Amino acid sequence: MKNIYIVRHGETNGNRKIIDDKYIIDSSISLTDKGIMQAEMAGTKLSEYLSSKNGAFFVSPFKRTRETFLHLKSSLGSKSQNYHYFEDPRLVEQDFGDFDFQFFDKWKEISPHSYFINQERYRDVVGRFFARLENGENMLDVYNRMALFVKTRLETSNYKENIIITHGNASRALVMFLLDLPVESYYKMQPPENCSIRHIVYRKGKYTDKGYLE
Repeated sequence: MKNIYIVRHGETNGNRKIIDDKYIIDSSISLTDKGIMQAEMAGTKLSEYLSSKNGAFFVSPFKRTRETFLHLKSSLGSKSQNYHYFEDPRLVEQDFGDFDFQFFDKWKEISPHSYFINQERYRDVVGRFFARLENGENMLDVYNRMALFVKTRLETSNYKENIIITHGNASRALVMFLLDLPVESYYKMQPPENCSIRHIVYRKGKYTDKGYLE
């Protein structure tokens, strides 16, 4: 049996919708003071559930997820002392392309044709999953990344405790793949709160959702 814990990073200024006038590249956004506290609290909570010293962290290489890992691990104490650490680029957040942050509001002005096409797709929950932002990804791209991560990294690991630190959209796509859910389920799932921890168990080729840790 494997325990899988899916953790969303702590709060950032991006989550709070506070972005300076200049563009901030997505991979370099840091945690806020609140985000640091959330990560520390998540580590304390997680320490109550880890039952084995045989474990690993799988972390998105973005700054906010690396920082979440550091503060979360500091609160885990000796339980995770010998856990292995892996960074996996497939765990990064969806790439929103030309319309990331402040540019998203100018979508219609920048590319009227793309704006019209995607607005039509967004009216349909299935079509929205496949709507691609210019120079960015659609959710199918993220889903495929998560599927490849699971098949080549997670299912081949020999670790009992597997802690995945990733992002909001990426975590929903990951859960969708693990639990074999239909496209419509993605938009029915509430975006996870910062540093929430979702527990999924893998046993005999089957994934079972245990919900969020209280």
